[in-house]
Amino acid sequence: MAIRLEWVLLLANVVLIAFVYLSHGSHPVPRIESFDKELAFSDTEFNEVNQDRILSRGFAKEGERKAGVLYLRAARFRSDAIRHMQSDRARDDGDTIYLNGNVVAITQKGYRYVGTQARYVKTDELLQSDRPFTATKDAHVLEGKRMRYSAKNGILRAWRVHAYFSLDKEGS
Repeated sequence: MAIRLEWVLLLANVVLIAFVYLSHGSHPVPRIESFDKELAFSDTEFNEVNQDRILSRGFAKEGERKAGVLYLRAARFRSDAIRHMQSDRARDDGDTIYLNGNVVAITQKGYRYVGTQARYVKTDELLQSDRPFTATKDAHVLEGKRMRYSAKNGILRAWRVHAYFSLDKEGS
């Protein structure tokens, strides 16, 4: 009686597979760490465009993108409604930019907002803050606890305010 080659190869494969599975139990497989960053960058300019024109521009000293959200440091932005906006840290989730730390925003109409925190809703062109702020234009100063500025119609709503107005010779 002869031993067939197929049986020898089958037995060798079974022994090899058993050896591999049994030896893995005593030696754990090292885990591969997953990275949650999609992108990391430094000294980068961003341009948000549609088919016709540039909608807004941004610059960040450094930042990263995680789960579709941009986290930026030393950020600056500008658009049709906002001439200049900057902060120490910013988060852009697509529709809203959240600004934290030394926030400065200057509208196209010349109003200047200074505070520690703000958010800008791009679709509504709305600058909001739930923290104390100072808004100025020329010699006029408005300080308050909360604010909401619509760049579309130029209306500022503020809560708990102190206002300082300067009247020139013509009474304006």
